[in-house]
Amino acid sequence: MLQGRLDDAAALVDECASLAAEDDVLAQAGTHTVRALVATHRGNHDQAIDHARRAVEVIDATDDSEPRVEARLALGEALLGAGRRGEAERVLGEAIETAGAKGSTVLQDAARALLALNRMLDPDSHFEPGS
Repeated sequence: MLQGRLDDAAALVDECASLAAEDDVLAQAGTHTVRALVATHRGNHDQAIDHARRAVEVIDATDDSEPRVEARLALGEALLGAGRRGEAERVLGEAIETAGAKGSTVLQDAARALLALNRMLDPDSHFEPGS
């Protein structure tokens, strides 16, 4: 996706989804997370939000922190793309807190970067991690 090959990413996630067991929570959440990112980058924000919310819903049934953060990053990015900055701020705050509890500075930094983007788009936003 980072190379702009959205069609390839979409085809690969479809193939992965067809191979994943229906009860494989990590695979299902990962599939929705990637579909959300592809839809966001295509400008299909409603579809992206739907996939990202589904990813969060599925993965929240587990205690696996990293995919929980990744799903929230995808949701935050989709919400930002849709102009829903307040919701994005809340979701990205959850991502920062979850990543921090796990000690994942890489994922915290990713969420902070999206928050910084949100602040550039909306200077009145006010989330402070830990508040």
